[in-house]
Amino acid sequence: MLRKVPMKTPTKKMTTKAQPRGSQSETFVGLTGLHRPAFIKDEVLADIFSASVKRNPKAIAIIEREERLTYAEVDQRSDQIAAELIARGAGPGQVIGLYFTRGANLLLAQISCYQNRGYMAAL
Repeated sequence: MLRKVPMKTPTKKMTTKAQPRGSQSETFVGLTGLHRPAFIKDEVLADIFSASVKRNPKAIAIIEREERLTYAEVDQRSDQIAAELIARGAGPGQVIGLYFTRGANLLLAQISCYQNRGYMAAL
């Protein structure tokens, strides 16, 4: 069960645009749950995704409007994007800038970055 826990107020106060400067600052609230050490694993997103592909290749992974992509299709498309990134000089440990609108293509590009142990920065 999740419960709200107040977090430390940042040193720089943030105000909403509708409020005049110097008035009430926003309340910062975080979520915390029960401590479950069994859920803490030494794995990265690429490993989790690869395990999902192996476990359920035909399961739907992404739905965007009328298009539905299975885990196997997402894996194949992200591999194609990764091959293109590598051909352009990207490699493990490098930051790759991604400029996409929200949607399946952004997710595919993010997965391809993680699969090649790169980092992505959404622009």
